[in-house]
Amino acid sequence: LGLGKGTLKKGADADITIVDPEAQWRVEPERFFSKGKNTPFEGFVLKGRVVMTICKGRVYEEGAY
Repeated sequence: LGLGKGTLKKGADADITIVDPEAQWRVEPERFFSKGKNTPFEGFVLKGRVVMTICKGRVYEEGAY
């Protein structure tokens, strides 16, 4: 499809996600950015959390959108 994805090199899209595989967090639907708040995982403590995403040059850090 020629999307320029899947690599970090000059001229390619630098769309990446940084994950902390050890971070634990509780699923709290009221903190979702999505309007949809339904989840069977409410209250679960999960391991592994996205801490930063870079998409089209814009940086999205944990808790900031």
